[in-house]
Parts: sequence; C-alpha cells; structure tokens
Amino acid sequence: HSFPTRRSSDLCSAAVSANSAGEVVGLSGACASLSRMFYVRGDGPTVDLQDLIVSGPAISNPLPVYISPEGDIAVLATVTNGTVPNGTRTVLLRPVHR
Repeated sequence: HSFPTRRSSDLCSAAVSANSAGEVVGLSGACASLSRMFYVRGDGPTVDLQDLIVSGPAISNPLPVYISPEGDIAVLATVTNGTVPNGTRTVLLRPVHR
C-alpha cells in the first residue's frame, strides 16, 4: 500500500507496522531508497516523524520497526550526538499528548 506523503520527491512508501488504533509507521522516499520515516493515523495527513522529535539524542538513519497500541514507536537508529557511543540503537519514540 502506498501512502501519500508531504514531499513530492517521495515517489514510493511502505508501511512497516500498524496498530489497532489505525496508526501506521513506515518509510517513504525515492523508490530505490526509502529513507524517510512517516506516521499516519487513519485518513489523516502523513507526517515526517523526524519533524516530530522534539527532545532526546540526535538520531540518523532511522528505521521504524513497531508501533504499539498506545502509539509508542520503536525505531532502530544511529545516535549521533555523542551522549552514547555512536552506533545503531533501539530508540523509543513516545507521543506527547497535549
């Protein structure tokens, strides 16, 4: 299934995980290189997950692997800000409800 994205350069997308609340995480980008994480809920807009990360260590090369029923998102990523040794880590992205 392809998801519409905000960036016209994202020609392809793929869902990686979905939960019972209708939330989906996945990757989008050029068809040969899906490199941008996205989040979408139901028929809502597709959002670049990198744009939603407001605190915590800087990460790069993110790969979403799971979204829980509560909306927590497990991501494999490279931590790049020096707080821990660089390398691939499991990162938990937790939604902040306002």
